[in-house]
Amino acid sequence: MASRSNGKPLAEDLLNLFVTWPWYVSLALAFIIFFGIDIYQQLAPEAETLPKSQKPGDLVIAAFEPFKAIGLGIIKYLMPVLLITAGVVSFLKSVQSTKRYETVAQSPSSDSLNEMTWKDFESLVGEYFRRQGYQVKETPKGPDGGVDLRIRKDERSYLVQCKQWRFRKIPVSVVRELLGLVASENAAGGFIVVSGLLTQEAQKFAENKPIYVIDGDTFYSFISQREKEAACFPPNNQSNLRIYRCPVCNSRMVKRVARKGPNTGQEFWGCTRFPSCFGTRDISG
Repeated sequence: MASRSNGKPLAEDLLNLFVTWPWYVSLALAFIIFFGIDIYQQLAPEAETLPKSQKPGDLVIAAFEPFKAIGLGIIKYLMPVLLITAGVVSFLKSVQSTKRYETVAQSPSSDSLNEMTWKDFESLVGEYFRRQGYQVKETPKGPDGGVDLRIRKDERSYLVQCKQWRFRKIPVSVVRELLGLVASENAAGGFIVVSGLLTQEAQKFAENKPIYVIDGDTFYSFISQREKEAACFPPNNQSNLRIYRCPVCNSRMVKRVARKGPNTGQEFWGCTRFPSCFGTRDISG
């Protein structure tokens, strides 16, 4: 198989591409290609002996007919094999991603986000956005290698960076970098999803910009959906981008609805570490 300019065989590049597709798309396309070419080969008339009066150009075309048949044969068998292989891999990844998501959702705290590999964390972030109705495309990058996911919803595209830093807070430079990428690619916005925390400088810089930052506690609350309102992210407009911090532990806060007491049915800001922390804020800020 011929190699590409990056040194990898074409088949490997195609396989890496197909794996990013939904498994059912790959399988459907494999059957379409195989049976489509098979039907074409059966219906195509056999080559006839060329008359002497035929033009030289037609002779050249006829000379390439055997190569055409060989090419169709390669595509007929190789492409379905690649697509079916990619479909199986994609299906297994989907099953693993669902299982991982449910495991985190049922875990007692956000510590589970740091107990997985960086690649599993990226997969978890992708699964979350899929469940929010986004089309998700993974990029073949290494850890902290730039944009990790490209997502799309309602004709708007977003760039996503996933940071699984166990012992460091995400600095403002990460937010600046993503903002530059968003501007250069003319995307609607960007997401920075981290397993831990961001510095206060990074949080402040992201305010009133098309960059949505989700720290570990907040992301965990979104996945576990301990409060249904937590899943309503991102906000619909830039005025909602203000980050509310718990007055008790300084963790991020999410909008909740009182279920009992004199304020039943009223919204308020609650700490994402609840029930470990009972910090609240009035909805007016």
